Amino acid sequence: MSSDRMEGLWPDDEQIASSRDGAHFRMASGREYVVSSSLLASDPQIIRKAAVPLTRYIDEHPEEDPVVFTTYNAEQILARLPLPFGERARLLARKIVRLLEHRPGEMRLELSPHVPLFLDLLRASYVGSTSELIALLDYWAEEGVIELRRTLDGTIDITVPVRGLIALEEDIAAVESQTAFVAMWFAPDMTTAYDEGIAPAVEELGYRPVRIDRQEHNNKIDDEIIAEIRRARFVIADFSCGPDGVRGGVYYEAGFAAGLGIPVIHMVRESDVGTLHFDTRQINHIVWSDPTDLRQKLANRIGATLGAFA
Repeated sequence: MSSDRMEGLWPDDEQIASSRDGAHFRMASGREYVVSSSLLASDPQIIRKAAVPLTRYIDEHPEEDPVVFTTYNAEQILARLPLPFGERARLLARKIVRLLEHRPGEMRLELSPHVPLFLDLLRASYVGSTSELIALLDYWAEEGVIELRRTLDGTIDITVPVRGLIALEEDIAAVESQTAFVAMWFAPDMTTAYDEGIAPAVEELGYRPVRIDRQEHNNKIDDEIIAEIRRARFVIADFSCGPDGVRGGVYYEAGFAAGLGIPVIHMVRESDVGTLHFDTRQINHIVWSDPTDLRQKLANRIGATLGAFA
């Protein structure tokens, strides 16, 4: 337990008393995290310099409470590439739209670390400086989506007109699907793997799993599969199979999704690794042994690949 008072990742993070080894904080969102004593000893500036990547990790791992940063995981977290600028712009747009409750309107942004709105926009878009945040706002202004007016006292008035709100909502909807399409072998012995492994892992991260044989529809099954893949945020393709060999449909669905640019998470049961087609063996598959193992590995992969649905 650390008794020294210190600043957290963000100015409004609260350090709380804890029996844990290290500094324990609570964010404005209610999420908690601990920076271990060993990490603080090895890198005393870790909190000050790594607010963005550590915050992103917290957001992507809602199943960890509190999130504990140690010398073992910090190196991997800091080594990750930042989100592309376009993705951060969308995250900022999503936050603004939600703050305005999906209505046209305006807000006044004071560029101060002591102002909750300013910190909320930084955290939401995973940027660590005022200049980066202004660059994101300027991008949307140049696109004609929002209007900006800078005042002499260092504040920015942000206006979102009706046309801008519609454009932002359409852009967000294009990347904000909450569904995960599951392509897999529908044999009875895979039911437990889905019910106790795949489905809860997907739901832990805030997404909704879609398995075509459990959907109500009046369309041809092939048309429904294509439609669901097009609507999905990502696809889970499990290549486990029985004695009759590989499941051609799973390969087709994974390839179709990849062709559309939809992320595909590849998986296979440990006993079926040898059945993977030679053209796809180089892909990084989740190799699982039982539903518990599957659930943990899949949740980790979804968090690392897409993050939690917000």
